[in-house]
Amino acid sequence: MWLLYKERLLTRVYRSKWAPNDTTVCILCGAAPETVQHLFSGCEVTRGLWSMIGEKMGLDTSFHSLEEMWAAGKAMQQGAGDGWTKTVLQIIVPAGAWAIWRTRNEAIFRGLRPYLENMWDMFLTSLLDWGRGLARAKEIAIRNGHLMVQGP
Repeated sequence: MWLLYKERLLTRVYRSKWAPNDTTVCILCGAAPETVQHLFSGCEVTRGLWSMIGEKMGLDTSFHSLEEMWAAGKAMQQGAGDGWTKTVLQIIVPAGAWAIWRTRNEAIFRGLRPYLENMWDMFLTSLLDWGRGLARAKEIAIRNGHLMVQGP
């Protein structure tokens, strides 16, 4: 997350400094140069993931820049009441970003197509795994594409 926050991820545009003949076009949408800003907040494919997260979890994920993305993550945490809700909300933005980065890497290095459903599954898996680690006393599961948290 630190590299993302500092905008130092090795995107295609960033890598073009050392490999000027390589393409800089976004592997996910093919419509714009692959910068950190584009990949995580402007790409139509990743916008689909953020929209799905917002719809299914009842959150505002309508950000259009990295600054707005980080601010949305903070707002989600601040709006949370008790401990477990805050725990889950603090990992939504990082889990979404991780799903985007993994999907991008699988498209580049393994030739896999960037399907929204696969990105959603990666997001939920990360949320589930990280959530279990942060809220050990709670039972966290995914049912019908929705995150379910139970416990005392």
